[in-house]
Amino acid sequence: MSILVAVPIFRVSCRVGIDKGRPWSIVDELILASIARVPRTIKELADHADLPRQLVVASIARLMRFRLIEVRASANGASFMASPYG
Repeated sequence: MSILVAVPIFRVSCRVGIDKGRPWSIVDELILASIARVPRTIKELADHADLPRQLVVASIARLMRFRLIEVRASANGASFMASPYG
């Protein structure tokens, strides 16, 4: 005697994409540490660290992407400071 058992099976397929960004650099860490103490502008950060302005802007943009830095607007211009996450 044989018994036929039917088991419903669904085939599911999916694609997973992993967004791999560039790793943190020492410049990012130093800028975050500097901003955590005192809010600073881009010009102040570039002068204080003796780095090109473009490098400082790129590092701040990367840190803002992960919500580690906030912008504070004042009469003197925009200054950046660490967020509670930072």
